Amino acid sequence: MKTLPLELIRPMGQPRREERFNDDASWQAERVSFPHCHKCVTDRVRALDQFQAGWDGASAKSVDPAIIAAACKFFDRLADEYGELLIRPFTEAECLVPHCVPLVSGGLQLEWHIEDRILELEFENPDAIRYLKWWPDQEVGDSEATYSASDLDQSADLIRWVFSGDATSTA
Repeated sequence: MKTLPLELIRPMGQPRREERFNDDASWQAERVSFPHCHKCVTDRVRALDQFQAGWDGASAKSVDPAIIAAACKFFDRLADEYGELLIRPFTEAECLVPHCVPLVSGGLQLEWHIEDRILELEFENPDAIRYLKWWPDQEVGDSEATYSASDLDQSADLIRWVFSGDATSTA
C-alpha cells in the first residue's frame, strides 16, 4: 500500500512540529489575499482525503470523509459570519492560512502559528472541535477543551486570541 508523506501538507523547507517553536514566522509564512483564503483552506482540507489508511507507515486511519465535509462546512460558516477575523492584523486583505494536517485517528487539525502563539482546532468527529491554545512566553497556561462545531462564537474568540494575543479572550 502506498503511503503519502507529510511533506505533501507541509511545503518544503517548513519546519517540523519539533522545530517550529524556534522559527514560528517561517511556519506561518503563507499569506494570501482575503478573497482567496476561503478556497485555499477548503482545498487544503479536501486534499486530506488522499491520506489512506496506514499513511503514517503504521496504523493511522484515513481521514473520515464526514469530518472533511464538516470542517469545510465549518469554515464556510466561519468565513460568512466572521471573515474579517481571518485577515492578518494591520493589513487590509492579507489572510493567514491555517495548516491542515491529518490525525492518525482519522480526524483533521487546523493550525495557526502567530508569533509565539499556537492554536490548534481538532476535528475528531463532525460535531465537535477540540482546541489547544498555547503561549509559552506569557504567564497564560496551556488551555484546551472541546466545544460544539456549531459554536462559531467560540471559534471566533479563539482566532481573535491567536491573532492578537488578547489574554482576556473568553476562550
